[in-house]
Amino acid sequence: MVKKLRLMDITDYPVPSTMRAPVSVVIPCYCCADTIDKAVESVWKQTWRPYEVILVEDSSKDHGATRMALSNIIDRYPGGWIKLILLDKNKGPGNARNIGWEASTQRYIAFLDADGM
Repeated sequence: MVKKLRLMDITDYPVPSTMRAPVSVVIPCYCCADTIDKAVESVWKQTWRPYEVILVEDSSKDHGATRMALSNIIDRYPGGWIKLILLDKNKGPGNARNIGWEASTQRYIAFLDADGM
């Protein structure tokens, strides 16, 4: 008799919601007031929540809308989970990613666009 093997899925090994992955998620933010909330929410809903999220505001030219949105987002999540870096001059997403990388504290880095989910 041949025994059938069953593939395991994530529910076979439930992970407590308090466990955090050793990951820093870096999100460059430029004129993203309308999209950043969903991007951060998608990170929060991960099965293994990253240790930290680093939002790098790249001197948006939207009259403060992005900075206001980022401030509101930070207030909704546990203290210290989101770091906010405000840049004085826009130098593009590559520069913002590098600055976020330098500010990270974890072994692994993940990059997410502000309109990503």
